[in-house]
Amino acid sequence: MKKEKLSVKQKKWKPKGFIMDVTIDMKTGKETPGKPIFAKTQEEEERMEKEFSERWADALKTIWGDKFDWFMNGISHFIDKYGEKEFARRWEKAMKDK
Repeated sequence: MKKEKLSVKQKKWKPKGFIMDVTIDMKTGKETPGKPIFAKTQEEEERMEKEFSERWADALKTIWGDKFDWFMNGISHFIDKYGEKEFARRWEKAMKDK
């Protein structure tokens, strides 16, 4: 009796696109995102994701000042209370409403 190996198809890695810059027209408020940057390896993508989140946090700290800590604590509270998926769903809905 032969034993056959079951082959499991592994998902191929597909790079995410990161938009690192956005231009905002001060007269109209229109946002123009820059071109996405794609990572060539998974390690580079992880580094880019970390860099992107640091830029996002620095921008919010600059804009909100002391209220940034309040905002981050609020996000942590809601993620703990509802879970990450439910929080993401509510966040997306709130952003579309604005």
